[in-house]
Amino acid sequence: MSVALCWLNPEINQEKLEKLRHTTLQNLILDHYVKKNILDESFSNLMNGLKEEREWLNYTFGEFNSDFFKEVNNNDDYLNKEFDKCFEIMDQICKLLLKKYDIKERINLYIYDAKGDDFIQTYLSKDEQHSVIEFITKIDFLK
Repeated sequence: MSVALCWLNPEINQEKLEKLRHTTLQNLILDHYVKKNILDESFSNLMNGLKEEREWLNYTFGEFNSDFFKEVNNNDDYLNKEFDKCFEIMDQICKLLLKKYDIKERINLYIYDAKGDDFIQTYLSKDEQHSVIEFITKIDFLK
């Protein structure tokens, strides 16, 4: 979500988004969204929390101080609220730029004719594929 927001922001140079590291991404979100009161600091906190969870899963062996799956389920509402805010922002950006460029149409083509459909089919189960497509359609980023 953070990468998508950065790619949609015309103030951010494309070169900064190539081979993007988490720290750079975090700083871009802080500078271009949080400090400008477009996103709450809670989104930045969520990014850090998800990074810590991923690192814990990838690099920790045999240490189970908490019920990971219970924690993920508890964070689900929090994650959905933050993502809803991001989709509102993305929608506003798309509407602002619609006269010059139909970003939603480009996203639609990217999902079905470029990398998106390959990614979805390769890495997701049939149920997950259905959920993703249903969600993207619901938020009007897929026709």
